[in-house]
Amino acid sequence: MCSKQTWFEALPLALLGLRTVLREDINATAAELTYGTNLRVPGQFFVDSNISIPLPDYLSRLQELMRALKPSDPVHHGLKAVYMPKDLQTCSHVFVKRGPIKRALATPFEGPFPVKKRQDKNFVVLVNGQEKVISVGHQDRLKPAFLLSDTTSSNLSYTTKYGRKVRFRLPP
Repeated sequence: MCSKQTWFEALPLALLGLRTVLREDINATAAELTYGTNLRVPGQFFVDSNISIPLPDYLSRLQELMRALKPSDPVHHGLKAVYMPKDLQTCSHVFVKRGPIKRALATPFEGPFPVKKRQDKNFVVLVNGQEKVISVGHQDRLKPAFLLSDTTSSNLSYTTKYGRKVRFRLPP
C-alpha cells in the first residue's frame, strides 16, 4: 500500500497494470482491445504461461453484441416550451416588444396597451386604436403591465398624530 505522500509515484505502475492485465472472460487485455496489439513491458513483469485464445469465439460474441445495439431515440431540440408569465393570463394591459430594428436609445417595449381578447397562443391587443393579433410564441413578445389603480380622489386628506389635517392635491 502506498503512503499518502507517494501515491503519485505508484500511479504509472498501477495504470500499466490495468492496461496489460489479461481479462479471462474475453482473453484479451485493454491495450489489445484499444490498440490492436500488446503493450511492451519489461520482461520481469511477465509470467510465462501458455494461453490459447479462441479468437473465433470472441469475434462471434462481439459481432452478436454489435448486432444487438440499437440506436437511441432522436432528440428534438427545436421543440421548446414557450415561457409565458403567469400574470399574462389575467392582466388588463400589456407591453409589446418592438421589432429588431429600433431607433437609438429607444425602449425595448411599447405600451401599455389594453388587451381585448385572449386565446391559447394569441392575444388581441388595441394598439393605437387598431386591434392587432400578437402571437405569444415569439420570444417574450408580450409582458404584463402592472398599472396603479385610478381609485384616488382629487382631494386626499390625512390627519397627523398631532391632529393637524394635511391635504394632497393631485394634478388632473
